[in-house]
Amino acid sequence: MKKCFQCGSQLPDDALFCTVCGNCLNSENNHDTNDEHNNSMHPITESAQTYMQQNFQPATAKDNKKAYSILAHISILWLFGLLAVPEKFDARVRFNVGQGIIATIVGTACSIIATILTVINNSIFREEISYFGYGTGTYTTSAVAGVLNTLIWLAVSGIIVFYMIYGIVKVSKNNDSYLPIIGKLAFYK
Repeated sequence: MKKCFQCGSQLPDDALFCTVCGNCLNSENNHDTNDEHNNSMHPITESAQTYMQQNFQPATAKDNKKAYSILAHISILWLFGLLAVPEKFDARVRFNVGQGIIATIVGTACSIIATILTVINNSIFREEISYFGYGTGTYTTSAVAGVLNTLIWLAVSGIIVFYMIYGIVKVSKNNDSYLPIIGKLAFYK
C-alpha cells in the first residue's frame, strides 16, 4: 500500500494520484527517493516544477452552470441541464434550458412544415417517365422541385443553426438574453 505524502491516505500500490486530495504520487515518490537521478535525466524548468507541485483542485458545482447553459442551446442537450442536480435549480441554467426547449420546438415545427412543403412540391412539380414517346404511368420529380426542396431545407437548417450559435455566443459572453422572436415564448423558466 502507498501512502499519500500530503494527506496521509492509504492507497493501492498502482495508484498514480491520491483519491482524496488529488496529489500526484509518482512525482513525490521520485523526488524523495531519487531526486538527483531524476534531475539529471529529465531537466525540468522551474516554472514546470512549480506547476507540477500545485495541488489538485476538483471542479465545484458552480463551475458547471456555464457548461450546462451552453449545452442547453445544442439540439436536445438541454436535457442535461434539465436533469442535472444541483444545476437544474440554478436560475441561469433554467433560463437557458427554457430557451433551448423553445428553440428545439421551433426547429421541429420548421422541419415538419418543410417536410409537408417537400411533399407538395414533389406532387406539383412531377413529370411522367416515358419511353419512346409512350407514358409509363410512373412519375419522377422535376429539377424545379429539387431546387425548391433544397432551398426550403437550407432555410430550416439556417434557422436552427442561427438560434444554436446565437444562444451559445450569448452564454459564452455571460450575456444571457432571450432568443430573437421566439425567446419570450419559453414556458420553462
